[in-house]
Amino acid sequence: MNPSFLDFPDDIERVDEYIHAAVQSDDGRTEFGGRTELGLGEPGSHGLLNEVLDYVHRGRGKKLRARTILLVSQGMGVLDDRALRAAACVEMIHCASLLHDDVIDEAPLRRGRPSVNAKYGDDVAILVADLLFSQAYDLALSTVEPEILRLVCRASRLMCESEMFQIEKRQDILTEEEYLRIIEAKTASLFAVCVEVGGVLSKVSPERRSRLARFGSNIGMAYQITDDALDYSAESSRWGKQIGNDLERGKLTLPLVYALEQACPADRRVLIDQLRNGRDINRVLPVIEKYRGLEYTYRRARQFAREAHELTPLLGLSSSVDRFHDLCHFVVDRTF
Repeated sequence: MNPSFLDFPDDIERVDEYIHAAVQSDDGRTEFGGRTELGLGEPGSHGLLNEVLDYVHRGRGKKLRARTILLVSQGMGVLDDRALRAAACVEMIHCASLLHDDVIDEAPLRRGRPSVNAKYGDDVAILVADLLFSQAYDLALSTVEPEILRLVCRASRLMCESEMFQIEKRQDILTEEEYLRIIEAKTASLFAVCVEVGGVLSKVSPERRSRLARFGSNIGMAYQITDDALDYSAESSRWGKQIGNDLERGKLTLPLVYALEQACPADRRVLIDQLRNGRDINRVLPVIEKYRGLEYTYRRARQFAREAHELTPLLGLSSSVDRFHDLCHFVVDRTF
């Protein structure tokens, strides 16, 4: 469920149509970007591919990144077909990155149901993700704005680099600076693209585009930090995920990173022992709460949201800034 200021029912339906056209294949051909490309095999030979794509489609979340493009494009006066294609492109890139993440993490679940890698195998998940990436880039080109392709390619590169850095640090205790570096590249970079797209389509100055990108990056940072806090504190019925999922996968997010930095030697040993053996949230959460790790995490999220809020008068919007202020509040005040 999305808040009313992000409710674009007709436009989101069009975005879904672009995504479907970009990847769906039912006769041995693959359609995308208004063209038809020859596929492999005879008609009906893409049964597994279509089955997996349908499974991915039914499991998608709030489409916040696509909705952010629509919100900003509307605010810049350029909510047109190009913006819808860009929204579909970014949504596909986000979806593909989650498929790769689940393979890397050996995740059994995604949004409360079996992940694609658990249900169909790592090989299928990787190939479907690669398909989504390739079709997303083609869709970006179809906006007739090559600069959008450059932006999404750069964000994809940063996402890959951050994942490699996480793997490199897998056996280490992350510092807060390293944690922020990871989420800036892995999450905030794509949010920056979502906002900067509006500047590209409306052909604003480089200075305004830079401010739009900073706004988007701050929104992405606030969103991810809040997400990491909710992983320890949300009501599972609304959250739609297993509480403590990051801990179970051995991921160090800010609540735990901060507690490790603040803990006395004895408590720090408890946390490290749990990371190496057990990962029991009932043992870890009391230590995080003792050192106010969740309180600190929410405070850091609000700092990034406040920086985004302060940028709104400088974005040169052609409509009210109220919906942008609502976005700044939503990313930190949400409970799901």
